[in-house]
This record gives sequence, C-alpha cells and structure tokens, in this order.
Amino acid sequence: MRTAPSSSSVADARTATGRAWELRRMPAPLRAAAFLALMLLAVLSGMGGSYALWSDQQSLEGGTVTTGTAALDAQWRDEGGTQMENLVPGQSGSRSAVLRNEGDTPLEISASAESSAMRVGAIAGACTSPSDAAGLDDDPVPLPSPSSGGTLVLASQESAEVCVTFTAGPELTPGQTTTGTILFEGSQV
Repeated sequence: MRTAPSSSSVADARTATGRAWELRRMPAPLRAAAFLALMLLAVLSGMGGSYALWSDQQSLEGGTVTTGTAALDAQWRDEGGTQMENLVPGQSGSRSAVLRNEGDTPLEISASAESSAMRVGAIAGACTSPSDAAGLDDDPVPLPSPSSGGTLVLASQESAEVCVTFTAGPELTPGQTTTGTILFEGSQV
C-alpha cells in the first residue's frame, strides 16, 4: 500500500521545482550579465601573474658623473683701478676691466652695483662709447654685448674686456669722497 506524501514534502518539492523553473525564466540579458560577472570574478581571483618559463636579466655598471666648474675672474686693466678725481655732479669717467671664465662651463655675465652717490654702468667691450653702458643698481642685469647684439657669454677659458662707467651724483658736495662696489656674476648657460 502506498502512502500519500505528507503535505510538507509536497510543498518542498513544488518550491524547489519552482525556483529552478524561475531561473530559466530569467531574462536573457540578466542571465548574460550574471554569467559575465561570474567569469570576471573567476579571472580576477586567478590573477597572480603569469610568468614565462625562461627569464633573464642583465645589469649595467653605472657611469661616472663629474660636475663642471664656474669660476669668474675680474681684474682692472690698468693700475689706476677706479680712482677718479675732481668729478663734478653729472660728470662721468670710465675704466676698463677684464673678465675671464676660469671654469669649464660657459657663463652668461650679469652685473650689479652698490653706490650711494654715483651711478655705475657697464658694457662689454672697450671704453670707446661708455655712454652705451647699462645702468646698474642692486639687481643684477645681463651685461650687454654690442659685438654679439645680445648678452655677454664667456666660453670656458675665454676673456672679455668690459667698460665700467662712473657718474657723479647730484648729492655729492665739493671735496667729498664716495665709493661703490660692482659685482659681476656668471651663470651657467
């Protein structure tokens, strides 16, 4: 004799069958998205890297780097230096200096000056037209070079003559002595 299935086992069978049938009824795009998500998860979880069976490496000795030097020398051309006497306010005088790049890298030359009672100027070249000299103050300015039409640049071991002008300021009184400082700077090009 057969016994009838209990009501709870019939309900369980219907529920399990219904769920399986419901997955098959899922729309195709949703099934495709679920499949792609599972595949992506599988691929990402297996990414430990893939390595070739053979590999090799080679090192190369590092090179040696030696830095260059920047060394600028400045000397007055004549023994008198910059001593000028009997200038009245507005009157100018000039002296020649020689700049030499003692380093091994090209240098672009700029100049600045500190003076309380005179104006100072400088230009590359001989003192034939000192009125063309660039006026100098506390801020360095590139030294003009009429021969190149630009800024004075000295190659390694190269020298250049520079004309330095001094103009007595209106604040000078008779018999007063004043001094100034000129700074030539060389910057690597």
